[in-house]
Amino acid sequence: MQYQQHLDGCPTKSGANEAAQLNDLRAAIDSGKVPALGVANESDDLPVIIAEAARIRDLAKDVLVIGTGGSSLGGRALAALRPGGNPRLHFCDNLDGGRFADLLGRIDLTSTFLIGISKSGATAEVLAQVLMALPELEATAGADGVSKQVLFITEPGPRPLRDLAGQWTIPVWDHHPDIGGRYSVFSSVGLLPAAIAGLDVALVRQSAKSVLINLGTDSAPVLGAATLNAFAEKNPAGTHVIMPYGEKLWPFTLWFRQLWAESLGKDGQGGSAAAALGPVDQHSQLQLWLDGPGGQFFTIITAPLNGHAARIDLEAARADALNDLLYLDGHSIDEVVAASAKATIETLRRHQRPVRVIELESLDEAGMGALFAHFMVETILVARAGGVNPFDQPAVDEGKRLTREYLGKS
Repeated sequence: MQYQQHLDGCPTKSGANEAAQLNDLRAAIDSGKVPALGVANESDDLPVIIAEAARIRDLAKDVLVIGTGGSSLGGRALAALRPGGNPRLHFCDNLDGGRFADLLGRIDLTSTFLIGISKSGATAEVLAQVLMALPELEATAGADGVSKQVLFITEPGPRPLRDLAGQWTIPVWDHHPDIGGRYSVFSSVGLLPAAIAGLDVALVRQSAKSVLINLGTDSAPVLGAATLNAFAEKNPAGTHVIMPYGEKLWPFTLWFRQLWAESLGKDGQGGSAAAALGPVDQHSQLQLWLDGPGGQFFTIITAPLNGHAARIDLEAARADALNDLLYLDGHSIDEVVAASAKATIETLRRHQRPVRVIELESLDEAGMGALFAHFMVETILVARAGGVNPFDQPAVDEGKRLTREYLGKS
């Protein structure tokens, strides 16, 4: 197992409903009705993903991943395991004209690769950036260069992004029509950026598969779902706070926030999801959590950080005479982070706040694959227990339609 879950002091339920939901989910996975999870069992597409990633790594010094929401967050969370690599990955997931223009002006476009990702092929934020970048690329690399330095991922059928690809002779990969963006991390949407970052994407899937194979009534995702359902019964509008200790996990919290919000927030149901990061948010949010009105459920994620091994030396820092600093002497920064995590967990429990702890055995492809699978299964089970569809997002789709209408009238 790649992680351990600790639910000490958390609310509990009988689990009867969760067991029924689990049986339904396992049957759906086995019959191919949940491709977002079923894709973890596949391997035929991995050679293509790995080969394309190798080609891009040889070609590019910079890679622009243009997607928004789930089309970006899963790949970004995986790639965060290898920050500052070569090529440099830029996840252009929020639309900001000045920032995007500055990025295009700073990088060498002759050695830049662009990946445009939109399931619908009509996402305005993606199309806007792609349409700005293509002429810039052509001006430096020529039309033939564009076809070698750009790849689109979108659904089959008539799509604006696919039509644009035809105009520019840009290759297109098919986005699975039944895998939504927030569930797409195990597909090429998440694995191609991860492979470009140098990760073992086969191991990501293998680890996710191990979670799915071992799904049972006493497995971590099922027990987690039962616990969250019990919390929701007492706190229908409660907040699920996810707080990892380790900066490499920060993008994962953003992925989870979308997964939770879009999957559960329907028909007047669903609590909020809040992303936090330790230790920094001990100094910005912990006061509210400990001494405020309550209504939060906390998931604290810890992992071996394996950072710089240097130790704090008070004598070298000319601070050996300061008794108030003695507790830091001889410790690494990672040890300070670990102590902070332990202190936050214990403090929340002493204030009778429900805290679930997930301990990753390793902060690598195996750990992340298991973590993604856990939260997908858990969220799907919570949604089904509440009688909502975890895979659609009707309110978001309405906003996208109105955006196009407003732009068309201006």
